[in-house]
Amino acid sequence: MRILPLALLLAAWSCGPTFNYEGRWTGNRDIAVPKGEDKILYHSLGKVTLTIRNDTFEMTNSEVPIGGHIQWRSGAIDLTPEILMKVPLPGREKAKHPAIKATPQTDGSLKIEDPAAIDGRPVILRREENATPPNATPSSQ
Repeated sequence: MRILPLALLLAAWSCGPTFNYEGRWTGNRDIAVPKGEDKILYHSLGKVTLTIRNDTFEMTNSEVPIGGHIQWRSGAIDLTPEILMKVPLPGREKAKHPAIKATPQTDGSLKIEDPAAIDGRPVILRREENATPPNATPSSQ
């Protein structure tokens, strides 16, 4: 009989809280600006936006729009690029665009690791608080 409470505890733990990835996320890579260069240009190149709905994503990374499907993993998701610059990638081209890893952080943000990133470093994205939730319509008053 002592095994039953332990089994229930393990079952509850394994079903623990899940992270809600859906919504609009934004961040900036804060790329170092070389002396004499345009700060606004480098800020624009560092900007990253991500929208997740159901099992799909849309991302703008260094001004390049990317879209595709999500693969769920334990403790993270992989964003698999299938559309680049609003054009579907042919089969062989998909292999040239590795998955982008999104890992939730303890503060509620997302750490994005993109092997093709302009600076090769991870970026932290924060959920936009005022974004309309997916599949919702603004109320009219």
